[in-house]
Amino acid sequence: MIKYTGCAALLFPLTACTSQQLYRDEIYLQNSCATPLTLKVSHFSNWGPAVGDYVTPVGARQIIGSYISYEKESVVRIADDYELLINTTHGSKVIHAPALRTALEGKTPVRQGDVSSWTIADGSFCPTAQQGNQ
Repeated sequence: MIKYTGCAALLFPLTACTSQQLYRDEIYLQNSCATPLTLKVSHFSNWGPAVGDYVTPVGARQIIGSYISYEKESVVRIADDYELLINTTHGSKVIHAPALRTALEGKTPVRQGDVSSWTIADGSFCPTAQQGNQ
């Protein structure tokens, strides 16, 4: 009997930690450029890796960041080494963490249940032939 009580006492904190509420913050890029975008994201998430390159047609929306936290109030925790490489037939552009944070400043997320999402829908992330890497 004592063995079972000891096991239960050891396992209780483990179950208490896993039952804590998780919230997800997602960042999307709406392709408002004139051509399809090829996106490659590094350090996209604090819970899992990004899978490969994404081709995003004109007008389509693609996730470019996904983060989980235990806090209900959404404060996106973009990794300092975050990098988004955007390629088109007209050029390429690199977006680093500070530029992504700036693009999200002042935007209110759309909340659905435990998920908060932001969409960058302006042309600020569109590469041009003159821009090159930024």
